[in-house]
Amino acid sequence: LFNIPVVTFQDCPGFWIGSEQEWKGILRHGAKTLFAWADATVPLISIIIGKSYAGAHYAMLDKSIGADLVFAWPTAKINIVGAETAASVIFAKEIKAAPDPKEAARQRIEEYRTKFEHPYQAAERGYVDDVIMPRDTRRYICIALEVLQNKQVARPWRKYSNITL
Repeated sequence: LFNIPVVTFQDCPGFWIGSEQEWKGILRHGAKTLFAWADATVPLISIIIGKSYAGAHYAMLDKSIGADLVFAWPTAKINIVGAETAASVIFAKEIKAAPDPKEAARQRIEEYRTKFEHPYQAAERGYVDDVIMPRDTRRYICIALEVLQNKQVARPWRKYSNITL
């Protein structure tokens, strides 16, 4: 309607979990943002500045949902789950069998973090367009808005679809 571009800054470790959050409808509300991103026709730019995990990663705007450009700071941590959770599940037997389980857990968490949570890994795989320095963020946003200023999305005669929630 107004064609105002959207720029998001992500630092979200994920949705809260638990029965109370489920009763409050956190997933339903998160799905509304996913629907809005997928249905948007304006320029969508996302900057990952901190943690970006699980469903919240997608709810905060991801390339697979329809972001036109995604940038990440070198300090960003991008993954389906946090390193602590992943390492405790993947290496559970190894950690329990270690002479010092706390040290083994710390090493495995750091190993997992180095291997899978790095923004450069996400860039290699195409989940992030570029890893940028924080001081360059404004410049990259300006360039992205300039590049996307004439973005046109072909939609059927009805611009807004019905959300199923």
